[in-house]
Amino acid sequence: MLLFWYELKKTIGKLWLFVLGCFGLNLLGIGLLWRFDGDSGSSGSLFGAYLPSLTLECAIIALLLTHFIIGYEYANHTENTMYSTAIGRKCLHYKFAASVCAVFVYSIVLFGASLTAYFIIGEINPDWLRFFKTLVFSAGVILLFVLFAFAVGVAIRNPWAAMITSISVNAAWVGVVLNFPYEAPLRLPPMGLLYSQKDWFTDRFGHNFELRGLILSGIVMTLLYFSSYKIFRRRDI
Repeated sequence: MLLFWYELKKTIGKLWLFVLGCFGLNLLGIGLLWRFDGDSGSSGSLFGAYLPSLTLECAIIALLLTHFIIGYEYANHTENTMYSTAIGRKCLHYKFAASVCAVFVYSIVLFGASLTAYFIIGEINPDWLRFFKTLVFSAGVILLFVLFAFAVGVAIRNPWAAMITSISVNAAWVGVVLNFPYEAPLRLPPMGLLYSQKDWFTDRFGHNFELRGLILSGIVMTLLYFSSYKIFRRRDI
């Protein structure tokens, strides 16, 4: 438990400036949405632009924080000390737990501040059921990005190379979705789900496609998590 708090303390203060910058951009986005959309388009802007943007920002936070905490030992050249024993390698689980907690702390702050500003400025009455369902699914998608970053970070020892790989894979998947916009299976992986967030709960890609995507991606990412850890545990440092 002490290792968990140590890892969390090491991680929790790293991206507050990034979060503050995202919040500033979100405030600017609110002004633009209400200037051009007005009351009639505000609810559509909430689900079509604002919430997907918030989820994307938190997904970026998830990638950055997870790669930081997983690559910390390599960046500071302490991997030989940290991972020389089986007990030391089990610390990766504490790193993962600390990463999840830190990511959701940042996400709650960013979502809370940005949505509060949105509703104060806009004063709208959206579809609350869809709104809360979207928040729950956004949290699930953010967790998928933590799992993905963990698997890549453990597989690639260099933290910068791991981060570039994660960002490149997700950016490339957006390109795949753009080239095949009507292929529903391409929307099931984490980045495909995030890109399609504006279509959640609209049945555009079939009934409950977002739920299927979350479950299938969760299974795949969990398998990647344990597979990468199992390989790492047997690796020579």
